[in-house]
Amino acid sequence: MTKHTLPSLLIALGCAILLSLSARAATPAWMTNYEDARALSKRIEHPLLLVFLSSDHSAPSMRMEDEVFNTSKFCRYAAKHFVLVRIDFRENQAGQDPALLEQNERLREKYNVNEMPTCIVLDSKERLSKSIVGYAPGGPDPFIEALVPVERD
Repeated sequence: MTKHTLPSLLIALGCAILLSLSARAATPAWMTNYEDARALSKRIEHPLLLVFLSSDHSAPSMRMEDEVFNTSKFCRYAAKHFVLVRIDFRENQAGQDPALLEQNERLREKYNVNEMPTCIVLDSKERLSKSIVGYAPGGPDPFIEALVPVERD
């Protein structure tokens, strides 16, 4: 190894670490346990954003996840305004907790969700504020814009 190779390797390693951390920062803090999310919502007085999706076989769900939920813009916005609850109806349920599957089905019935993705906003007292059904292309901006009136209520 030459004396110039070690500094180059250290710089490359540092860049890789920074990229990894920034990618993680763009990942929102999704909860899957509804009761825990509801308790947090009450404690911090943020509305719940319930996202019903099918992450492994619904093309609109996968597009919404990639083009909206996995963007840094949405993550920054959501972290300030919502408690996020991911309600995933995967086709491959192997390894999923039966209690989680039961909870998700109960929530789907309670909120009459028939299409994936569906996003439901509940205030901290669990009153329905907004429902967004399906995915409209355009990235995070139109989705966030649809949510903005909710935080002003």
